[in-house]
Amino acid sequence: MKRSSIIMLVVAGILLIYLGTIYFSISAASKPQLTQEDAVALLNGLAKAFDSSSTGGVISYAAPDAKVAGKELEDARQLLQRAFRFMKDPHIEFKDLNYEKKDETTVYLRFRATVTDKGDGGGGTGSTQYDQRMGFTLRRLLMPRLGGIMHTYEWKITDVDAPRLPNPDGT
Repeated sequence: MKRSSIIMLVVAGILLIYLGTIYFSISAASKPQLTQEDAVALLNGLAKAFDSSSTGGVISYAAPDAKVAGKELEDARQLLQRAFRFMKDPHIEFKDLNYEKKDETTVYLRFRATVTDKGDGGGGTGSTQYDQRMGFTLRRLLMPRLGGIMHTYEWKITDVDAPRLPNPDGT
């Protein structure tokens, strides 16, 4: 066998192992169930993204066609961007979680959400910007990966029930 053929076989083998690793890591991310512990982890990740003022991070938890307080996702994105510009040090806390599994593909989460601006006010406590009982509808959706080459199931927020959302800049 020629040296170039052996090199091509080695490269093809390495590429096959790499693609297999990607495939199995992506398929392992596909969650068939959303337990209450998974829901808590989801809310903690969402809180972390919110606390770091990451609009993209917060929006990544939502389905592309999600409704947020009756608004389209793009409207919610703009509202969130304005809120992050308005608040100096945003912080969100989720309390009193009520987990309700409707069926194998739908879960309802109800909780109290408290948003504070820790950079506003003295003593590090900040001022409360939002404090309401709200809820998420999560659905298990087939989402494209690797530019549509693969698909995995993910739990995404499809509806947000958030009464009396404030308008951060008053417009």
